Amino acid sequence: MTTLDWQDGQPFSSRFGDVYFSRESGLDETRHVYLRHNQLAERFAALAPGEHFTIAENGFGTGLNFLAAWQLWQQTAPAGAFLHFVSTEAYPLSKTELQQALAAWPELASLAAELTTVWEDFAPGFHRLHPGKTNLTLTLLIGDANETLPRLDAMVDAWFLDGFAPSKNPQMWSDTILEQVGRLTKPGGTFATFTSAGSVRRGLKAQGFDVKKVPGHGPKREMSAGYLQEKPAGNHGWVSSFRQHLPLPARQEALVIGGGMAGSSIAHSLARRGWQITLIEARDGLARAASGNAAGVLYARLAPKMGTLAQLILGGLQYSQRWVQQWLPQDTAEGTPNWRPCGVIQLAFNEEEAERIQGLTALGLPDSLMRQVSAAEASQIAGIPQSREGLFYPKAGWVHPPALCQHATTHPHIRIQTHTRITRLQREGDEWQAFAGETLVATAPVVILASANECLEIMQTSHLPVRTLKGQVSYLPATAASRQLNTVICAEGYLAPARDNQHAMGATFEPRATDLTVTQAGHLENLATLKDLSDNAYQALQGDQLVAELTAGKDPAGLGGRAAYRAVTPDYTPIIGPVADIGQIITPRKITQPLEQFQVSELPWLPGLFTSVAHGTRGLITAPLAGEILAAHLMHEPCPVPSDQLLAVQPARFPIKPNPVKRQPD
Repeated sequence: MTTLDWQDGQPFSSRFGDVYFSRESGLDETRHVYLRHNQLAERFAALAPGEHFTIAENGFGTGLNFLAAWQLWQQTAPAGAFLHFVSTEAYPLSKTELQQALAAWPELASLAAELTTVWEDFAPGFHRLHPGKTNLTLTLLIGDANETLPRLDAMVDAWFLDGFAPSKNPQMWSDTILEQVGRLTKPGGTFATFTSAGSVRRGLKAQGFDVKKVPGHGPKREMSAGYLQEKPAGNHGWVSSFRQHLPLPARQEALVIGGGMAGSSIAHSLARRGWQITLIEARDGLARAASGNAAGVLYARLAPKMGTLAQLILGGLQYSQRWVQQWLPQDTAEGTPNWRPCGVIQLAFNEEEAERIQGLTALGLPDSLMRQVSAAEASQIAGIPQSREGLFYPKAGWVHPPALCQHATTHPHIRIQTHTRITRLQREGDEWQAFAGETLVATAPVVILASANECLEIMQTSHLPVRTLKGQVSYLPATAASRQLNTVICAEGYLAPARDNQHAMGATFEPRATDLTVTQAGHLENLATLKDLSDNAYQALQGDQLVAELTAGKDPAGLGGRAAYRAVTPDYTPIIGPVADIGQIITPRKITQPLEQFQVSELPWLPGLFTSVAHGTRGLITAPLAGEILAAHLMHEPCPVPSDQLLAVQPARFPIKPNPVKRQPD
């Protein structure tokens, strides 16, 4: 949380005893210090369509520097170029504080409105935002910059070294921070800062920067600016080196194999960046497999121990909530709902779940993300009485996944080809050839495998330890009582509010099932789960009558269902990233080494081959973020997740790290 005061109508940090911007003219100071001394107008104008430019900043504050850079970008950059802005912030302002602070700059009002539209109360971690739906991305690193910057993978063209004055906030100017500035900057990349403190100048010189004092703004006599002459020697991290060994493709065309959430998400991310996409689906349309359920719950069942996977899921949840809000209309043209931000209540259905909820509450995450509610408040929110307390996710809800896949791929740069099952990939020169049997279907320099079935059939990825688990969803006819349900209720199972006069309820977990028949046993299992979760909801849906009819071998009127296979890995973490030639990796010497110990040159990457598979029950949460991860790989953009998460989803992690620890899903 911020510690924000207002002095003469301007924001002032009582935590650091310093102003957020110059009292005389903060916008003029920003333009003088950061825009002019990074030569941004000239550098923006010199970009070609399709080129990318990355700005990084230590201290987002009110967002004034960001908005000034965005405004200049609009004025000078060519159409078709892309701007990435990465900023750290330990104490983000609330939306109300941000709006109040930016109201001082009427000429930035339209851009400020776009920013505040996507602004929220952020949990610690990395957050990818798309203000304005333009060729601009904003990546916020929420937390101590000494901890977040070392986990950033980016190649920075220009730095705004901001934050409060070194005397007021020395942590923002630590050796760790300045080392990361050196690590992340491209050769020839620039920096500018309002400070001329000797410690800052010496620290930057030690990182290979040419540093000069130049005239400051207004009453400030001097500031500092310069450029990176030479990167310092030393290990710059596995991920940064890994990027350098993945060449940019010859042209921006890709084949995406799989038309579910994973494939649709990566197609969407790349098409927005100007790529030409051919999306190939084996079935007769999009979202015909695990992404085809009537209602998917946009929520994550977290555990209090926030390890790497839990942090990935939490970041994915927040990204997906913003993604759906921004890109998917709430209703079809005919008025059928595509999604509803109705909230989700995770109920404490037993003692263990109650302890989980207590542990999550103790994490201190923003109330707008999750908060504990009593049984009485849960009843009021849900619309149906609840006998247990729970954890309420106010911005969560349910989504119709087929609608999401359809809207994600409705783009002039995306061509969809159905009824085509890819069985073989072959590299010829700089191109991948995709075959269905012996028929050449398409060619492109990049292929992204986003279907577990094809992934396991194609030689280059057949080694990946992906298995499938059947899940059955039941569709229950709505009753007068059940229509009172206003929010999703869940724990081990879930029940969504009525859509098209049906409630989606599920889902079973059947690891040994060999077919996708919808069974009465599956319905009975889902009803038993619902009864344990919320007996009042079970009674509202006439659960006893349904169970009696099913037990007697009858098919209750209006009861339906759907079954699909979910793809999972031994560590229940998705597989996202570039594929290496496994035949050249496994040797007696290398097999025992963890991935982080390898020199990147030792890993023989298959150029232009990537995966996004095995999202399991969390496809709505991890697939959209995976689209941004792969786009960052392919374009050498700043990565939307920390480097440890990038390594955790890396496809090569399994062959190199034997005997992975098996665990049940969170």
